[in-house]
Amino acid sequence: MSQPQRSRRSPVEHLADNRGSLGGAVAAPRERAKAAEVPARLPALEERLKRRAEQAQPGEAAAPKKAAKTKAAQRIDLVMLTVLFGLVVFGLVMVYSASYYTLQANGKSPYETVLKQAFIAAMGMLAMFVLMKMDYHTWHNPRLVAIGIAVSLLLLVLVRIPGIGMFVNGSRRWINIPVINISIQPGEIAKVLIVFYLAKTLADNKSQLATLKGFARTLVVPVAMFGLIIIQPNLSTAGALIILSLCLLVAGGAKGKHLALLLVVAMIAAVLLTVFEEYRAKRLVSFLDPFNNEDGRLQGDGYQLYQSLLAIGSGGLFGTGPGMSRQKALYLPYGDSDFIFSVFAEEYGLAGCLMLLAAYGLLIRQGIITAMRAPDRFGSLLAAGLTMLIAVQVVINVAVATGSMPTTGLPLPFFSAGGTNLLVYLAAMGVLLNISKQGNKQLKR
Repeated sequence: MSQPQRSRRSPVEHLADNRGSLGGAVAAPRERAKAAEVPARLPALEERLKRRAEQAQPGEAAAPKKAAKTKAAQRIDLVMLTVLFGLVVFGLVMVYSASYYTLQANGKSPYETVLKQAFIAAMGMLAMFVLMKMDYHTWHNPRLVAIGIAVSLLLLVLVRIPGIGMFVNGSRRWINIPVINISIQPGEIAKVLIVFYLAKTLADNKSQLATLKGFARTLVVPVAMFGLIIIQPNLSTAGALIILSLCLLVAGGAKGKHLALLLVVAMIAAVLLTVFEEYRAKRLVSFLDPFNNEDGRLQGDGYQLYQSLLAIGSGGLFGTGPGMSRQKALYLPYGDSDFIFSVFAEEYGLAGCLMLLAAYGLLIRQGIITAMRAPDRFGSLLAAGLTMLIAVQVVINVAVATGSMPTTGLPLPFFSAGGTNLLVYLAAMGVLLNISKQGNKQLKR
């Protein structure tokens, strides 16, 4: 006769059956003690197993660390970095193409400008990679921002002093450093530093924009810089600085009525500055009619714009070919700097221009994405400001070259000859890349 099978009973059921007995009373505390010991011993067991695994297979233990480093490297915005590198390298090619003929005609080495530009580009790349590794919150330090603004204002004052500031083409915009034979342009430095100042101010004092008094207080430093730049005189840089400040105020959440008031004041100032300076009035007239040929020579104020349009038109669809521009041969002034887009258009045509503008568009797009993904308000405003810095200057340079706005002198970022612009803009891109890196890291989490 088969015996009935015993059913497996859980400790809980066993304890319930023996609740009234002495054995059950003794077993319950033991079970509770064992159950309490298990969670307490788990961390120690896990740590012991981890050590054994590392000792037994050191190669496999190192693999996750290598993978972690690879992931960290992938957080860098490779699209932005690639576009920047391409613009700088191809910019050096165009600087040589646009400058060698004029240098030879003046008895100088045809490589003088491009070698100087290459040296500045190397310094700028080094600064970009260093700042890319630094936490962008470093620039949120109020003392650091105050020192930067103070140095910028000091340089803008020094450039007006004869013997320190260089007097070129009727203005004092550069400070020469004879030791290394390089000149710096304080106005270009001011444009970058104003982004850091406004990003910090708007991030820390958002409520300040709620009142007209607070809005005006925010504009004290930008207006001071504008005044020091306009008396150089340098209307193009001063105007770009005000446009940049306006864009940051919009991004920072300023009220519409305050922005409208600022626009009205800026327009009145622009009219007065144009009316009371004869050369600016002539530039405006020549912009409206660059083909005015009253003296039969086209050598008036519209000459530069005329030569620029002639270069762009000569490029056709695919251009005359690399290095084959004719307008750079002592016809188009500043072909390697302010009007390098015209020389590029002549050599590479409409197709090349669209590719170049697409590259800038991609760079600006990545900057906007960086601003949207930034970990905090300061990072978002700083990324937006640095992106607008590039966008504003690209738009103004191309608009001037194509006759869409009055002739003014602003280089094409990362492309034109101009040491200060290239150096400080590449350094600023290092900060932007760091914001992008931290934003991507937070997004993956």
